[in-house]
Amino acid sequence: MKKICIIAFTDNGMMTAGKIKKIFESGTRINPMQSREKSNCINEKYFVEILEKNCNKRSYVAEKFNDYDAFIFVGATGIAVRYIAPHIKSKDVDPAVIVLDEHAGFVIPLLSGHLGGANELANLIAHELGATPVITTATDINAKFAVDLWTKKTNQSITDISKIKDVSSAILRNEKIGIYSDFEIIGTLPKKIIECSNDVDENPNIGIAVSLDEKKKPFKNTLNAVPKIVVLGVGCRRNTESAKFENFILKILRNENISIKAVDMIASIDIKKDEKCILDFSNKYGIPFKTATADELMTVPGEFSSSSFVKSITGVDSVCERSAAYFSKNNKILLGKTSHNGMTCSIAVRDWKCKF
Repeated sequence: MKKICIIAFTDNGMMTAGKIKKIFESGTRINPMQSREKSNCINEKYFVEILEKNCNKRSYVAEKFNDYDAFIFVGATGIAVRYIAPHIKSKDVDPAVIVLDEHAGFVIPLLSGHLGGANELANLIAHELGATPVITTATDINAKFAVDLWTKKTNQSITDISKIKDVSSAILRNEKIGIYSDFEIIGTLPKKIIECSNDVDENPNIGIAVSLDEKKKPFKNTLNAVPKIVVLGVGCRRNTESAKFENFILKILRNENISIKAVDMIASIDIKKDEKCILDFSNKYGIPFKTATADELMTVPGEFSSSSFVKSITGVDSVCERSAAYFSKNNKILLGKTSHNGMTCSIAVRDWKCKF
């Protein structure tokens, strides 16, 4: 569930804030950035909070800036800028920030237009309130391919966000951009983007590499896009040291040429749900940790590394492999059970295609 904070400063502004809140509480809506004929809808669930008129809003923003997915200011742009300026870090971590005048005539995305979704939210609010969206992002106003928006919609992470500017600038100059993918490319490539091999000498100077390996550089100037499709199935002895567990997992990922940014989930059996080393790793890298019961893990079809000892303790013959397969929703095991000092890990990948 996404969290939105609405901040208004006047009575008229509070009325507009109430109208905005109703938009996000009304359920399925047409996405105004797509054609109605394609029936593209926004189905996100939202928690929307309107700050009390007389609360200390500046202090609240300072304290909660990273706790919300979006801040919507109803008032002067200057006020919003001053409130958020001390807390801005980077476009890949900052929340979306949007400003409306109190009569909802104009809706302006200020921060995180693509990766944070501010442009999309601004278009939605403007569409529902009959306002004018003020979009200033160069790729949007020139109807050009936006690599950061594309990666967000296709569940990929960009490993070096400074490369977004390089790719976007080349696109705006109408230069050819290459794309190399370890995955099947489906759909129609945007104009001026051409599919390439892994041979840097034959490729354009700049391009996009889609791979679990963030070190792959098929272009002299490469933007690495990493699909978040990896599930780590893990197990360990009780009270394993967090540093040992972290080093074990990172070493496996390095050996398999898999970026930590590709990991979408850590999975295990439910008796490990309170295991400190796993929770510490999950919290440090911002990766969700989920568990399943022994009965649920045993429903996964296929052949797995089996241990009678593990089954006698946990009720399941293979914790790490079955966990990886169960939560990846398929049996595509990229790495079977790997063990070291009482720790185990298996890697599965979800089905994914490079879609345009």
